[in-house]
Amino acid sequence: MKAIKLLILSAIVISLYSCDKKVENLLDIKFDTPSQSFQLTVDTTSLAGTKTLAPDTLDLIDLDSLAKKNGTSISKLKSVKVKSLTISIIEPTDVNFDNIDSCSVEVENPGKSNKVKLASIKNLAKGVTSVNLTPVDVNILDYAKEQQLILTAKISTNAGVSKKTKLKVTIVGEAIANPTN
Repeated sequence: MKAIKLLILSAIVISLYSCDKKVENLLDIKFDTPSQSFQLTVDTTSLAGTKTLAPDTLDLIDLDSLAKKNGTSISKLKSVKVKSLTISIIEPTDVNFDNIDSCSVEVENPGKSNKVKLASIKNLAKGVTSVNLTPVDVNILDYAKEQQLILTAKISTNAGVSKKTKLKVTIVGEAIANPTN
């Protein structure tokens, strides 16, 4: 009899805890980050292989101001994730992604060794000049709070690159805050 009472009490506690988390999530405030764009340059080469590219400049989002604009504060943020990431060829206009096998974009904090993949794509369609990478479901809140970030793109080619090519990378994120945090 004691075992049954204990089992019932345990079930009640577990269900109340579960309901509490669901109610807490109902209070979440979701908002998109402004789109950020940066440029990458793929230099000419006669060799196929993997190339790592980094932008010349990168403007960071003022996450504190963005949170305030959306009725919350940076301390209440639960997560920031990549919602979409697009890479487009800017110039020259007569090239496409035909010699690209795969591409990924990563972020890291200066001085720290861990890189986090933000998005990737494999098996690009032929003839395209813009691709939407598949975002990775990873919380990058700690990275988004930093004053300095290093973003890199890794591109694997199946042939050499005959023309210097400028790419535009556009990222949109989604932030989630909760006033009960």
